[in-house]
Amino acid sequence: MPAEIRRFQELTVVRENEQAERWIISSGHRQGLFGPDNAYVWQLMSNGIFRLGDIARQTFYASHQLEIDKPQSVSVFSDSQCIWFVPHRDGRPETIVFDLVENKILARLEGLQSRQYALGRIAADGCLILQGSKRVDDVVYSTFHRADPSTGDVQEDSIALRTFGSGRPFTDFLTASPLGSYWLKTDTTHFPMVKHAQYPGQPPRKYYGYTLQVWSAFPMKFERRIVVAWLKAEDLPDETHTLKSDELRELSKEMAAQKGKSSPAPLQPRGVFGRVFGRRGVTNEPLSLEQRYFAILAASAPARDRIYSALSAGIHRPDAEPGADSPPRSAFPEAAQDDELWDAIEKNSNELFQNTLRDNSHVGWEGEDVVWFKRLDHLICVGMDGSVSPQIWFERAGMQRMMRPFPNLPGELEVIEGRKLRAVKRHHSVKGVPPDAPAGTLEVDGFPVEPRYEPLRVSKYIDGYQDLAEIPVHYANKIEDEKAVGEFRNQRSTVTSPLKSMEPEARIEAIHAYRDMLDPSFFDRATDNTINVRFKFGKKLIPEVEFFSQLAPQDKEWAAGPLRDLIERYVEASRSTIETFYQKNGENGSLLAQAVRRLGEMDEDAIPLLIAYGEGIDGGHEYYFAGDTMPAVIEAHGWSDQVTAFVAWALAFNYYNTYDSPSTIWRDIGLGEALQRRSAEDAATFVQNELAPFLEAGRLDLSSFARLREKLGRSASAWELEFFDRFLSVPV
Repeated sequence: MPAEIRRFQELTVVRENEQAERWIISSGHRQGLFGPDNAYVWQLMSNGIFRLGDIARQTFYASHQLEIDKPQSVSVFSDSQCIWFVPHRDGRPETIVFDLVENKILARLEGLQSRQYALGRIAADGCLILQGSKRVDDVVYSTFHRADPSTGDVQEDSIALRTFGSGRPFTDFLTASPLGSYWLKTDTTHFPMVKHAQYPGQPPRKYYGYTLQVWSAFPMKFERRIVVAWLKAEDLPDETHTLKSDELRELSKEMAAQKGKSSPAPLQPRGVFGRVFGRRGVTNEPLSLEQRYFAILAASAPARDRIYSALSAGIHRPDAEPGADSPPRSAFPEAAQDDELWDAIEKNSNELFQNTLRDNSHVGWEGEDVVWFKRLDHLICVGMDGSVSPQIWFERAGMQRMMRPFPNLPGELEVIEGRKLRAVKRHHSVKGVPPDAPAGTLEVDGFPVEPRYEPLRVSKYIDGYQDLAEIPVHYANKIEDEKAVGEFRNQRSTVTSPLKSMEPEARIEAIHAYRDMLDPSFFDRATDNTINVRFKFGKKLIPEVEFFSQLAPQDKEWAAGPLRDLIERYVEASRSTIETFYQKNGENGSLLAQAVRRLGEMDEDAIPLLIAYGEGIDGGHEYYFAGDTMPAVIEAHGWSDQVTAFVAWALAFNYYNTYDSPSTIWRDIGLGEALQRRSAEDAATFVQNELAPFLEAGRLDLSSFARLREKLGRSASAWELEFFDRFLSVPV
């Protein structure tokens, strides 16, 4: 079996096959598998290092520092042979094509760029087809480039994207097949309307066809239009609020109260679909809560039908070129002179064309010819030959009654061979699945059925349900991997340093051992930004907070130097990250919080180091440094020039959740009183000079002082008014 790879936030689990031992490694910025049976793994790390690993041996055998600004500045596309690093914008480094098998750079290409998260596919011939966009004058084009790594040639093709009305955004391509044979986009020239009676003897309803264009590449060639879903008015966007939402909310309360109680079965049609999909015949029973729900939705249909009928009448042009200009308002007979209706058409068409199959609607492809979509979690199977399944939902998973009918997905979705879809619910915590839904697997066929105007409910009798004992091995592996990752995180995030005794020499040795562990990789140990550091003395485990809190001012002679070395190393190592790393008990502050406090109390000259440490702290979530260390330093040394400058820096840095108002530091902590020992002019000059290096480097601004002045308002003394006038007006 081919290798498996899974990402668990900051960690990756890789297996050579379904039965192999797992390999837990850092996730990196991007990652993937390559080689025969995907037996090798590649990773682009956050520091720009690109590395290759042998899964069977659980080792990385190659590492390269790529010439890219940073990993997030490139789009990455890969297959089993090559990987492409494409810069997002012009003027950035060239595109790098790396041969994964030969472990070398295959090509460097100029003139190729991508938008972030751009569509790109590596074709069967090894060429990259990359989709982006550009604006020429007032026209936006969807651009396609075909880059050949063997020759360096880059070909370009483009398709004009048109606007609708006065402001609808452009519709771009939604997805492409795995090898880039087909590219799909919303069709804004084809919006058919048909009338169909759901039940014999009932008046016909209007159904509107949401349509996709199918293009082949390369060069780009329009192939066909496919109506992927027929939708009633109540299934369509309601941006002008025709729905009686108050009635719906009251009904929702009744439904919630009724939950778990028996209720009349919903009305369903007889016939072949009733037999296949488990629907019941029409009865004369009183309206159930569910039927009342659909009645409320149907009540909004006439108003929405007017909007979408007018939209269809103006925009639907079966013979139009796929990139044709959108029609002018005059092409919409009913809306040409009706501003309210035209406004409704524009608002609803924007939502319809832009978002119906956007975001997480793409489930996956089966080869090059079949794709599965979600529409409000109804499942649709679309063949590139034009064959389309009904909109499918599972009786076993149930239906949510919201502003639009919204079925529950029965678990994680996986496209399998034969136009089939597998849904796996592994446990009760799968998002969007009712907690009482049974764990296990379901399968459904995406075979084409006509007519397909109404969603089809897959009966629990034919959904292929199997319990968890029968789920595929890779899902069982995922459960095991989750547990293993949790255990690995706990083990990795715990650091134990030996402590031979409580004598100074032994404590210095333990501090130096802690120092020697500090390099950028040390922070990879963190779980939820927390590292548990402790010292082992005999059988006793002493937490970091206790070890450093035991230091007293009289320990300065032997402790100040090792503490300084330790904190300097920490500051240096942590500069590669913007994260704050906490002790196990978050209320004790970040790593080394107590060590920093003790050093600040012992040595006033260490204040610049305290500031360097404090710059790496999240001012909104770490409370110990500003709330405990800073007052302790003031108490130890009084309001000396160094301490005053330190507190002024802290105010400017803005530990906004420790001190939710800058006036607390100014008046309660005493910065204002300390500065008033000088004239207002001298105090302003002093603070300005002390903060100047930080301001010039862009590491501080004066917004906290500006807010402080505003906060003081009329309570400000004459000295304070003069200080702020001079301080805030003096250029850096």
